[in-house]
Amino acid sequence: RDTTQKDFLSFVRKRNGGTLDPGPYVKRWVDAPTLTLTLYNDSIIMFRYAENPETFLSMTLGWYYLDQAEFIPEQINNHLEDRLSLWGPTNIKACKAKYQELHGKPLPYEPKEYGFITGNPQPGWVYETYKKNEKGIYHLIEAPTEANIKHLPPEYLKEFRERHTDEWIAKYLMGNWDTFQGQ
Repeated sequence: RDTTQKDFLSFVRKRNGGTLDPGPYVKRWVDAPTLTLTLYNDSIIMFRYAENPETFLSMTLGWYYLDQAEFIPEQINNHLEDRLSLWGPTNIKACKAKYQELHGKPLPYEPKEYGFITGNPQPGWVYETYKKNEKGIYHLIEAPTEANIKHLPPEYLKEFRERHTDEWIAKYLMGNWDTFQGQ
């Protein structure tokens, strides 16, 4: 609630006229107990804690996103990957029809399931699965904090470097996988 959900809902509010009430992007927001956002195109976004795989049983997903994945058990990611099964022929046809109805033109892409994760370099399943990528089925995008400079306070990088050790800077500012302080 305090980070990823807060930031995401802030973005949605801006696009939806400053509110999560029904509007041009939001059809329905349910804060409690389900934390579910339904968008105007009938997409449903469910906010869940990634602590227990039972939270995701029997779901049919089109996508998922895990933030700070290095702190989430691998079985959560694996279970969510296994739930990516939304885009069968019937749902693709319905999606294309809904897009045509809403926009008056054909959907410009073919719907596909995706899993997204973000996090910091750390030994463990994220490193093994995404950095090593021995199966060659994942796409890893690596970026140092400086790549996001236009969204940071003016003195952020300078003050970060002044406060932290070289190891901390290499890992959290530069995205270096070879620096694991205290391993």
